[in-house]
Amino acid sequence: MHMIQFLQKIATRTAFKSPGTSQADLAAFQPIVYMALRAERLGYIEGVVTHKETHTGRFLYSTLAVRRITMAGRDALIEM
Repeated sequence: MHMIQFLQKIATRTAFKSPGTSQADLAAFQPIVYMALRAERLGYIEGVVTHKETHTGRFLYSTLAVRRITMAGRDALIEM
């Protein structure tokens, strides 16, 4: 997923979770969380809250919530 696709999702939806609890599902979810953390660092979104699972012992991210897309994020959507 590219940043523009991620910001488009955040513009309409602010909560995400792994599609399942298997290690493969959780591993596939990690890039989404890292994209959110990067977008927050760049000032495109704010209020990122994550949760890591513990049952696999790998402490992978399982849920993600974002408070909102910022004006910088909306501007990036227009410019990209």
